[in-house]
This record gives sequence, structure tokens and C-alpha cells, in this order.
Amino acid sequence: METTFKNLNQFKKGCQVGQRVKVINHLKGISEERLVTKVQSNALFTGHEITEDVYHESLNDFFRRGNVIKQDNKYFTLSSLPHQRAKHMRFDENKVSYLAYEENGVRQPSLDFNVGDTWLELVFLKGGK
Repeated sequence: METTFKNLNQFKKGCQVGQRVKVINHLKGISEERLVTKVQSNALFTGHEITEDVYHESLNDFFRRGNVIKQDNKYFTLSSLPHQRAKHMRFDENKVSYLAYEENGVRQPSLDFNVGDTWLELVFLKGGK
């Protein structure tokens, strides 16, 4: 199933648990494939697969235990991604870009980006749910 989004509303309604997404985080210099693990009206949760040992270690760690799950006999660390306002996002077929913006004199997510620069990209991959 090909996933395409034209606006924030379609993005919120079209994301489904089990979809594969490539996350390109220009702020942290990370690019990795993740799995959509939870969808809410205000945020998207993705998981990075981990080993069973790391999962059990995390369950015993007070600060990490709420950030791991077991789903379909696989283990994941969780990351939440709150939705930005639509005017601070760009939608292009299967790619959603989060743009840097300034509000109340504060640049988000960092001064390292000019207003309108892409700081995060989600590329929804074929073959997901």
C-alpha cells in the first residue's frame, strides 16, 4: 500500500500502526528505519528494533522502562514525535518534512536551522502495513 499525504489532516488520519518509516533527523544526524507503534491525534510514536536482552535491561531501569515495548514478538524502543502546526510542515507524497520556525522569539528546534529549513523528515516506505 502506497502512503501519500497532502496535508496534516491526511497525515494524522493516514498513519497506521505497523507502517515502516525512514526517519531522517538532521538535528541529531541520524537516519534509521522505524516502525509506527502508536498513532494519536497530537503525536506519532515510532519504534527502533532492539534485542530481547536490551528490552529486559530497560524494563529494570526506572528511567527507560516506559520507553520500550514488545509488539508482534519483537522489541522496540519508543520515540514520540508531536505534530507541529501545518504551516511548519511540508507534505510531498510519502514524505513529511518538519520545518524550523520561530515563535515568541525562540527558534525551534534549534538555532542551527534557519526558519523554513527541514530539520526532520519522515519517509513512509512501501511494504508496511
